[in-house]
Amino acid sequence: MTDIAQGGSEKPANMYERGVGDREVARLESFDYPNHVSKFILDRLQYNAVIDAGCGVNTTLAEYVAGKGKIYIGLDSGRQTDAGESKAFAYTMHQKLAALNLERARAYQIDIRDGLSGYKIPKGLVHMRFVLMHMSQADREVAMNNLLDLADQHMLFMEYDWAAVRSTDDKPLLDRFMALSFAVMETLHVDPHIGRNLFGMVTEDLVRGKGMSVKQEMFVRPEGDYTSELMMLTEMQAQMAGKVGLSDIQEEFLELKEALSKKPVRFVPAQINTVLVTVH
Repeated sequence: MTDIAQGGSEKPANMYERGVGDREVARLESFDYPNHVSKFILDRLQYNAVIDAGCGVNTTLAEYVAGKGKIYIGLDSGRQTDAGESKAFAYTMHQKLAALNLERARAYQIDIRDGLSGYKIPKGLVHMRFVLMHMSQADREVAMNNLLDLADQHMLFMEYDWAAVRSTDDKPLLDRFMALSFAVMETLHVDPHIGRNLFGMVTEDLVRGKGMSVKQEMFVRPEGDYTSELMMLTEMQAQMAGKVGLSDIQEEFLELKEALSKKPVRFVPAQINTVLVTVH
């Protein structure tokens, strides 16, 4: 493991399909540890461009890559503003979050051979972080293989392993948070265990028979006081629970947030598992 610790019947849409409201942007940008992991890996690789599939609203990685003098292109299905607008977008540092009215923006729907609304995407290092967990198994395979056409030398996949969450002194509280979170994820058809299965999935659905190499690396933070992160996650989960009609769970999350405001919690956060594919 690598430690770079920093001190009805209708299927509901997942958080990417629903979009992220403006009030969520600041909270999402505060989760900086995944950016540390991305930077740590990128700094060991050679690349001229980063293609960030499912980039979301956090622009930290974009600024980092551009600061290195490299090309950054972010792709996402769109964001929903508090005014109710929803736009798909692709952007570079020169077109930051500028909507290009893409007809098919999700990674597994993009026909990259035709470019995006006239913008030709160069080959580069494909970066996909916390996106596969929101896709069905069939969509994951199509997504990864479509993105392979964009890869120059490397493809980097990152997903959480929620089974790694644990606490020595605050286990009951953490268990409550995890049980509530898994209930929301199940309703949204999000796979909380994909991080643990990431290596096998990438090997089976992307690498096998193509002559590519694959390397797994796991990033874990030591047990510590991550109460502020947990409170933000609790608030976000409460909002998602409300949107999908889980009012009882929403109330439980709000009660949990109140408890967290009164007592710090020491725990080991979700582990980040990464798989690096080298395209020969």
